[in-house]
Amino acid sequence: MRGLSRRRSVDVAVSGVLVAILGALAIGVALAPGGATRGREAAGAVADASADASAGAGAVPRVRVRGAGEEARLRIPYSDRVFQLSDERHVPDARDAPDPRQRAVVGGGPGLATVLACCSIGDAPATIALRDGRPPASTWSQAAETDLDLPSGHLAITTTDGLLAVAELPRGAYRLRVSGRGARELQQRRERFLIELWRR
Repeated sequence: MRGLSRRRSVDVAVSGVLVAILGALAIGVALAPGGATRGREAAGAVADASADASAGAGAVPRVRVRGAGEEARLRIPYSDRVFQLSDERHVPDARDAPDPRQRAVVGGGPGLATVLACCSIGDAPATIALRDGRPPASTWSQAAETDLDLPSGHLAITTTDGLLAVAELPRGAYRLRVSGRGARELQQRRERFLIELWRR
C-alpha cells in the first residue's frame, strides 16, 4: 500500500508539472506578437505595430493606416524629451526648426514636426489616426497643429537615437494635430499621445 501511495504521489506531481508547462505555453502563444492584435486588425478599425508580420527581430515597427477612420497604435521610446514626425524621405531644412517661444506639444514646418514629451527618456503609447476632415476640438490637456507633407506616404517617427517606427498612409499634404496627456504635467505614467492627420 505504501508503494502504491508513493506512486500516486509521483503521478500527481508529474501531472502538476505538465499542467504548469502547458499553461506557460498557452500564455506565450497569447502574448506572442500578432496573436491578439491580428483579431483587431482583421476587424479593420485598429492596427498594432506588433501585428506586422514582416517586422523581424530588431526591425523598425511598421503600421498601416490606409483610410479615413482607421487608427494604429504603437509605443514611442523617445529620448532628449522629444520625438519627431516627418516623411521617411524628408531632407531637413531651415523651415523644420520650431519657434523656440512655442511651448505647445508640437511645432515645426511642413517637412518635420517636433513633439515635446514629458521627460529626458520615456516610452509613451501613441495612436495615429487618419481623419476624413478636421476633427472636433481636442479635449486633451495639450494640443497643437501644424502642416505636414507626406510625398512618400511613409510617416517616420524618429528621435535623437534614430528611426523608431513608420506609419504607412496615403500620399499627400496633411494637417497634423498632436494631442498630449501627461507631458506638460510631467506625469510620465499618464503620458500618451494622439496623432491625427487629415488632408488640407
